[in-house]
Amino acid sequence: MFVQHTIMPNFKYDDMVKVARGKIKVAGQTFHYHCYLYEGLLIDTGPPRARKHIFTFANNEKPNQVFLTHYHEDHSGNAAFLREKFQLPIYSGPQTRSYLSQGFSMPLYRKVLWGQNVPKHRPSVVKDKVIQHKSGTLLAIHTPGHSDDHHCLYDPDRKWLFSGDLFLAKKVRFGMKEDSVPRMIESLQHVLTFDVQTMFCGHAGIVENGSDALHAKLEFLLQLSENTIKLYQKGYNTQEITAQLLSKNKRIRWLTHNEFSPHFFIRSIVKETLES
Repeated sequence: MFVQHTIMPNFKYDDMVKVARGKIKVAGQTFHYHCYLYEGLLIDTGPPRARKHIFTFANNEKPNQVFLTHYHEDHSGNAAFLREKFQLPIYSGPQTRSYLSQGFSMPLYRKVLWGQNVPKHRPSVVKDKVIQHKSGTLLAIHTPGHSDDHHCLYDPDRKWLFSGDLFLAKKVRFGMKEDSVPRMIESLQHVLTFDVQTMFCGHAGIVENGSDALHAKLEFLLQLSENTIKLYQKGYNTQEITAQLLSKNKRIRWLTHNEFSPHFFIRSIVKETLES
C-alpha cells in the first residue's frame, strides 16, 4: 500500500513554541502529527515513519528533555531513538512507562501508517505531577479516555494546554478499541476547570480559544451519549445505533480492518454507562 509522508515547514508560535509537523497520506486518508518544543522541552516525538524529520528538528533545536503524553506510536515513536542519539531524558506518566517498558503490539494499519514497532524503553515518571522547563513549571494532568495513560501538560502562567490526543476535533466520529467516551467526558470536564486560552493538539495543531474548542467536543460527546442511551433503551443494538448516529464512511473502516471504527465509541457508552 502506497504511503506518502510530507514534511511541512517548521512553525513558531508566539516566539516561544517551535513545531515540527508533517502529514502522512495512505489510501486517500491524510493524518497529521505535531511535536512541540517549549522552553527546551520536546512534547511528543512523532511516529517512527518521521524519524529523520524529528532527528533533524532535534539536532537543530537542541531540546534538553522530552515528555510523552501517552504511549501510542505516533507520539512515542522516536523517544528511544532521541535518547540514544542525544542522551535526552524522557519523561511520562507511570502507565505510559509501563506500556513502553513492556512493549505493545500494533494493528497492521498502524504499522503501515505510522511505521515500525516502537522499541521497548523505560521513561522516567514525572514527580509530583509537574515537569520543570527553562522558565517555569507545567502541570501534568491525567486525562484518560483516548488511552488510560494519557496526560496533558498545562502552563498556568500562559494558560496554554499541550493536549496530546485529548481534543483532536470538535466532533470525533471514529475511535480505537481502547477509547472510552465516558472517560473522555470526565477528562474534558476536568481540564475545563482550568483556563485554557491556547491549545496545542498532537494532530489538529494549534487551536486558539482552547476552552471553547474543548467545550464544543464535550457537548458533542454528551449529546452522543444521551442519544446512544435513548436508542439502546428502545431496543437498538450497538451496530444499529452506530449507523444512525455516526459516520457511515466505510473506507477508513476497510483500510484499518475495523480497528478504527465509530462502533467503539458507541460500545464504550453502552458498556460503561448502562452495563457496568
